[in-house]
Amino acid sequence: MLGTIAFPGAGGLEQPVWDAALGRFWITVPGPAGGTPSIVRVDPRTMKADKTYVVDCLALTGAASASITGVALAPYQHLLVSACGFPITLNALTGTVYQVIKGVGGGDEVWYNPGDGRFYVTGPLNGVTGNVQQLGVIDAEHSTLLQTVPEMRGKNPAAFPENNQVLTIVQITAAIAAGTATDDSVCATQFGYKGTGCIAVFAHPDIDDKR
Repeated sequence: MLGTIAFPGAGGLEQPVWDAALGRFWITVPGPAGGTPSIVRVDPRTMKADKTYVVDCLALTGAASASITGVALAPYQHLLVSACGFPITLNALTGTVYQVIKGVGGGDEVWYNPGDGRFYVTGPLNGVTGNVQQLGVIDAEHSTLLQTVPEMRGKNPAAFPENNQVLTIVQITAAIAAGTATDDSVCATQFGYKGTGCIAVFAHPDIDDKR
C-alpha cells in the first residue's frame, strides 16, 4: 500500500472512475447526515484530493439529500453522477451542471459505453420510490434521456462495447429465494428463472439476440 487519503465527515465512499486525460481519479463522496454530497478528484502521484465539487441537491432537485453513488466519464470531460436520487451530468473541468435527468432514478453504480456513446443507469421510473425499476439510456454528448426499459430488481449496469450489449445484475430478497415471497424480478416474469436472480442482457435492435 502506497498511502491513504482521508475524507473527514464523509458518509462513505462510492464508485471511482479513472480520467486518463487528466491522470486523476474521480470518486463520489456521500455527505454526512444533513450534509451535502461531493465529487472529488484525486491525484495518485501526490496522494491528495486536488479538486472538489459540492452537489447542492436542494438547489438542483428541490429536496435536500446527502446521497451520491455512481460516477462515469464520457469524452469531452462529461461526467455523469448518480446523486440526489437522479442522474446528473456535468463538466468535469468546471463543475458546471448540464442536466438533472428526472425521467429515471439514479440508482447505484452507473456506466459509460464508448461503443454507442451512452450512459447507462438503473432506477425507478421518474425517480419516484415504488415505481417500476428501469434501465435508463442517456445520450452522453447531449445529456438527454433516450429510453427507459422496465427491469424489476435490476441494478449496476455494465456494457460490452464490442457488441454494445448491456448487462445488469438482478437481485432478489431472502424471502424470494426461500419461496415465501413472490418473485417479481425480470428473471422470473420474463424468463421463468424463479428464486435465483440472474444477469439481464440488453442489446440494440439491430442485434438478433435482443435479450
